Amino acid sequence: METFSLKLKLVVIFNGAKLTLVKRLKNRQLLWVDELGEPAQMTEAEFYKLYDTRALFVDEEQPYLGVIPIVRNAAPDITCFPEKHSAAAYRRRSYLTRLIDCISHKLLNRPGFFRHLANSLRNVFQTLPVTADC
Repeated sequence: METFSLKLKLVVIFNGAKLTLVKRLKNRQLLWVDELGEPAQMTEAEFYKLYDTRALFVDEEQPYLGVIPIVRNAAPDITCFPEKHSAAAYRRRSYLTRLIDCISHKLLNRPGFFRHLANSLRNVFQTLPVTADC
C-alpha cells in the first residue's frame, strides 16, 4: 500500500472517473472536480473508507508536474543536524534525564517536594557550562 498526502491537485480514480482535489471546505469536506468539471464532496473519513475498500485509488499518472505526491519520509533524527547542534543536544540530554529522574522519583503531594525540586534545578543549572554560541 502506498503512502500519500491529501494535497491539492491529487488525482484519484473513482468509479472510472478521474477526480482532482481542488480544496478543503470549511465544513471539513474535500472538494473534488472530475474531468468534466462536475464537483463532488466527501469527508476525509469517507475518502479513506473508499480507499481502504479499493473503491478509489491514486492515479499513477499524475498530470500535475508529472509527479505522484507520495510521501516516504522518516522523522529527522539527531544525525540530520550539524555536528555542533547534535553535540549540544547530547550535552543537554544528560541534564534533562537527571531532571526527569529527580522529578519522577518524588511525588507531588509529598511535603517538601517543591523545595527539593528548586534545589535540584539550581544544582542542574549551576553545572551547565556558559557558552556564547548556539
